[in-house]
Amino acid sequence: MVIWVDYTASAYEQSALNNEENVQLQGIHDDPTAEDYQPPSKRLEFVRAVLQDSARRLDAVVLNEKHWDFASNIASHCQVVGRPPPRLVVVTRQVVPQLEGWEWVKAPYSITTKWTLATGLCLGAIADAASRGL
Repeated sequence: MVIWVDYTASAYEQSALNNEENVQLQGIHDDPTAEDYQPPSKRLEFVRAVLQDSARRLDAVVLNEKHWDFASNIASHCQVVGRPPPRLVVVTRQVVPQLEGWEWVKAPYSITTKWTLATGLCLGAIADAASRGL
């Protein structure tokens, strides 16, 4: 499973992940003025439900650097339930070598400036998890 949080819904709606046969993509609209907006507490409830479901595997989460708290909460909850953390794919306007403050997030992350590259990073995370038999 891939969770994609974005202010622009077309980022996840137009992602090639939607066309992948064995990928469940859950888009979360981060625009507070949108009808389908999900506040951070609801997002975390969803993640917790996924992590507690042994039939599902959370492989990747696409977000931006302002979602640091969400990313940190995901990694913490993974530790609590004994599941490996997902790959965090951080989409930024400018590529930076490291995100300030993200060293405290106990999960692997990648940084990109393009939605299309985020899709490829997610597919790589899915393949990695599958090859490890997770």
